[in-house]
Amino acid sequence: MPVERHLFIAGCPRSGTSALTFLLNEHPRLAIGFERYKRVRAQLDPFHFTPAQFFSPVAAETDIRGELLYARLRERWEGGGVSVVGDKVPLYTRVLGQLLERFPGARVVVMVRDPLDVARSFRRRAADPGDWWPAENDETLAMRMWNEALAAVRAVDAEPAGGGVERGAAGGGPGVAALLPYEALFSGEVHWLEMLLAFVGVPLTARLRAEHRRLAARWREEGVRGGGADGVSDGGADGAPVADSELRAYVEEHRDEELARWARERMERQLELWTGEGMERRLEPIGRPDAPSPGEEQEPLTADEIGERERERRVLLDEMRHPGRRGADEVAVLERRLLEQAGELARRGERLRGGAAAQPSGPASSVPMPTGPGPGARLRVTFIVPHQRSTTGGVYVIEQFARHLAAEHDVRVASREHPSRAIPGVEVVWAERLDEDALGPADVVMYPADMRDAGVVLELPARVGRPVMLFQGYGTPGSPVVEANLAEAREAVAIARWLADLALARGIPCAYVPQGLDRAVFAPGPPPAERAPSVSLMTHRLDWKGLRDALDALAIVHERRPEVQAMLFGAEPVEGVGTYLPSPCRPEVAALLQSSAVHMVASWEEGFGLTGAEAIACGAALASTDTKGSRDYAIDEFTALVSPPRDPQALARNVLALLEDAQLRARLVAAGQRHLRTAMPPWEEAARRMGLALLEGC
Repeated sequence: MPVERHLFIAGCPRSGTSALTFLLNEHPRLAIGFERYKRVRAQLDPFHFTPAQFFSPVAAETDIRGELLYARLRERWEGGGVSVVGDKVPLYTRVLGQLLERFPGARVVVMVRDPLDVARSFRRRAADPGDWWPAENDETLAMRMWNEALAAVRAVDAEPAGGGVERGAAGGGPGVAALLPYEALFSGEVHWLEMLLAFVGVPLTARLRAEHRRLAARWREEGVRGGGADGVSDGGADGAPVADSELRAYVEEHRDEELARWARERMERQLELWTGEGMERRLEPIGRPDAPSPGEEQEPLTADEIGERERERRVLLDEMRHPGRRGADEVAVLERRLLEQAGELARRGERLRGGAAAQPSGPASSVPMPTGPGPGARLRVTFIVPHQRSTTGGVYVIEQFARHLAAEHDVRVASREHPSRAIPGVEVVWAERLDEDALGPADVVMYPADMRDAGVVLELPARVGRPVMLFQGYGTPGSPVVEANLAEAREAVAIARWLADLALARGIPCAYVPQGLDRAVFAPGPPPAERAPSVSLMTHRLDWKGLRDALDALAIVHERRPEVQAMLFGAEPVEGVGTYLPSPCRPEVAALLQSSAVHMVASWEEGFGLTGAEAIACGAALASTDTKGSRDYAIDEFTALVSPPRDPQALARNVLALLEDAQLRARLVAAGQRHLRTAMPPWEEAARRMGLALLEGC
């Protein structure tokens, strides 16, 4: 049986998406992932749901491996029974436009739960020290996300194409999004189950009906208020509801009553459309789901099978609450995935050049998105940079994007300080003021995420270009400037996966575009075993770059290995510690890294951490703190040795381990260089992906 369509399960977190997924995965025609693509939800394409991709989770895409679930679903797939494949991620509501554009014929089910229970669940998880759930994710966030999820569906309904459940009255389609009430479904109201399966397009089987009754009975036993959205009690130790008049008052005050009324009316309308005579009329254009085949009419789950499902569920929920485990095959799978995705991006680019341009989709807040030129057209792109002073990071990356993007598009770089150097193929202008005269006309104007007056860009006339935030990092961890810009951003391009995920979590349409690597400059030097015992380190005046921690770690290393040479470079001179190369150019940095045995990174956080990746490319073994950005290339014990930030002792232990084991250095460098071939494409390819993202709309 061929796969006929895709199904996405979404909703405010703690609204029952897990429970619904557990139920639907008992249907013989369905294979629904458990937050399979939570970290790349805006980049999804149908190729992600082929067996080679879907059944091989990697940490770059999800923090839930789900071996038991995916083994069961793979067996079902290989048996030829799967006709609907999909995934559940609550925040798919934030990328509904992209999903519906890239998955024609897809269905989206958005769970709706009593907002008071959602707020209670948020508060309880926030107070649990054993749960990863951040303490600040309390009822305040619960109500914001509850309203946001409904607003996202209403925005789809309002689209000219008629994306809602009533689509088909005019357009001939069956509808693409449905709201499903958690309490009604799991209290046992079978007409909601019937509506759901009719909407998805599969028949109701005896086993699924029996499993629905079993789960409903368990839900009632736990108490209507005490039952957790994933089957785990959100009440007190006895399962009783948490009584909190203050919380109830907060929910009533912050629930969008207009949205709540709209949702109730919409769900009533769904029952009319998808049950009884209404369903017969509704299914007329596409045909009623055929009856279950004899092989699909399985008996209800046995006691042993129920035990297996409970074990599977416990493993999934434990991984959801305590994420972070990585499989032994992580690097090989990830490298294969990146290569396959690069090929798919190239094919999508060809489709764009040969067909109608995809229009950018607005976020849940329905901010209108300006359209750009059609496929094959030359974009006019303006990059805003703070200066052109010598730098080892952000400005260098922007200039490289600009330089290589200019091969296919018209590119301008606007420097806030007087320009100091030319960029081949790029017009460089002085933009002392951010106005139309200084920036000139363009299709896109890209501004840095840490620009203090970024709001000015959002207010410029449309002919200056649609504003896209280039998200390279915070500039400092938790920067209020970046937080303010994230709150106002309309579109973004992120150069690291964690930044893309962060932007998407804020409801910002965001494309992930990896930055490139100049392999002509950052080329391997002598083999690791032939290098003198040495440690390189980039210095910086900002405290969060971790220079003090790095110097403390170096002192520990020198106490153990006095002969180790320290080689420092950067903008912050350090007295009495090895050699120091002030403000080097890129070839000088590469030469230093090519002679270094170990490169050390001690930052508390990095948007990406370019120098760490360049060190691996040059053959230096990397000892790095976990900077979030480095996760794109520094995989502990595979491509680098990674330690927690602000722990000089742990960092020193990793440096010493690398200095004392030439074979370990060689193994990590070889794996790291292989990984970089996919994680950091050549700059020409990185710029091509940037152009594709800007043409499509982020």
